[in-house]
Order: sequence, then structure tokens, then C-alpha cells
Amino acid sequence: MKKIKLDPNRINQKIYDRFARSYWEKRQDLKRSLYNEFLEIRPMRKILLPLINEKKSKKKILDLGCGSGQMSAWISKCDPHAKVIGVDASSKMLELAKENYSYLQFEQTFSHKLYFADKYFDIVTSSLMIHYLKDLGPTFKAVSRVLKNHGHFVFSIHHPVGEVLKKNKYGALVLKNYFHQDWYRWKMFPGMNLMSYHHTFETIVEALNKNHFSLLEIIEPRPAKILAKRYPDFYKSSSQNPSFCLLHAVRRPR
Repeated sequence: MKKIKLDPNRINQKIYDRFARSYWEKRQDLKRSLYNEFLEIRPMRKILLPLINEKKSKKKILDLGCGSGQMSAWISKCDPHAKVIGVDASSKMLELAKENYSYLQFEQTFSHKLYFADKYFDIVTSSLMIHYLKDLGPTFKAVSRVLKNHGHFVFSIHHPVGEVLKKNKYGALVLKNYFHQDWYRWKMFPGMNLMSYHHTFETIVEALNKNHFSLLEIIEPRPAKILAKRYPDFYKSSSQNPSFCLLHAVRRPR
């Protein structure tokens, strides 16, 4: 029997197309998006804001895996003079982006098939998309090509350790095999089951270095203490166990 080859790009594209509206609604509900809001969006903005505000006219910024466009819109609000372009594989997510932020430019493409000119962008940002890739190399190579010398690449992923923490039958968290590069399925919400790949920190850093990036910082977000009373379960869990990881790299000169 011929072995069926999995294509996570196409699988996840179809899933996001199917659940685009439901996903958008989830992201508008803070109680359903605590991890996104406090452990990814706000920490990403904290890294990006100084880069966006650097004294340079007409910056070009790429939002890679822009989804329904919230990050693109925030960047544009921070710097109305910047040229902000969002790209995503899901046509339905892009429909939402264009519907809600019609003043911005959104295009459909895969992350490893960027059609922009060499050295075009000052900043490339990507929110929780990189973990969908089996091989980081092609996407990192594409980003490296379209970034200017000393351009910034800021992205977030599922935390490599958090991906291999599993509950046993007693409810305790157990660390499973960390040194693997296999795919796994996870649930965004009932019915929306996605496919991602585990990458170790070593694999991520090696892929960055091979594609002419220097890693500046790694952020492992934890919740602010002020959230402990308002969202006690979320605070306790996310204070002890990693969920997301943010990486900030710079493109070395050619």
C-alpha cells in the first residue's frame, strides 16, 4: 500500500478556511483567549514597538501568517506611515482581514513562497505560525532574502518544552520525549484540530544561524501578578508551565 504523505500546510489551510469565522469570534472574547492576549500578543508588541518607533521613514513591515489581520492593524496604528503587508495561506482568514481592515494590503501565499523583492522589508513578524512548519529552513530562507541587512525577524511559537508536557492519569504533568521533530495534533476549540511540528531550541537556533540570522533574545512569557485574582486558574497554570516562546533575531549583512 502506498504511504500517504501528510502536507501540514494544506491541512491547516483547509482547517483555518473552515473555522475562520469561529476563530475570529474566539479571538474577540478575552476569556477564551487569555493565553493569546497575555502570553503572546502583549509580549510581541513589547518587542515590536521600539522597532516600529525607530527613527526611519516609510518602514516596510511584513506580517507573516497574518490570519485575520489584528497584528497588521496594530502595527499600522503604531506607525501610520509604514507600509504594512499581511500574508497568509488561508483565503477565508484573509477575507476577514480585508473585511475588517480594508485600508491594509493582504495577500495569499505560503510562508516559504514569498514573492517580494530581495532586501525589501525592515521588519518581519510572525505570530504563532512557525510551529506549523515541518522544515523551518525554507521559510527562514525566504524571510532572510526579503529582509534588509540588520532587519528584524520577530516570531512566536508553541514553547518547545510546553509541547511535550502531558498530563498522566493522575493529572500530573509529565515531560515526554523532547528530542523529536514529529508532528502532533492539538485542539484550538471543539472541532478545530490543528497539526503542528515540534522543534527543539537547538533546531530553531541552527535554522536561524544557517539562514544568516543572529539571535538577539528569547522571551518565555509569564503572566503579570495582577492577573492572579482575576484569572486564578490561568495564572497558576501559566506561571508554572510554558505555553509560548518569542524569538527576536536580526539579519546579518550579506
